[in-house]
Amino acid sequence: MALWWLSYRLLDRPFGVAIINASNLDHARMIAVIDGIDKGFTFAGGHLLDEDQAATIKPGEIGRLLFLPLAEEVQTRFKRKPV
Repeated sequence: MALWWLSYRLLDRPFGVAIINASNLDHARMIAVIDGIDKGFTFAGGHLLDEDQAATIKPGEIGRLLFLPLAEEVQTRFKRKPV
């Protein structure tokens, strides 16, 4: 399985993301709906995290909605280069 980054909007503004463990994007979206993670927010897009990005994700960040401030913090980890 792979990790997928699903972005959500509320009132046409970025709201948060869900990081879902799934085999493909459709599967990730289905999991988000079944588990109630999206809670009626508007799906804005999704993409597969590469191996380096996936390695920065903490177990508690998978399978739930990460509100925008935490989502942005997670995203900054993607940009850091190992020393």
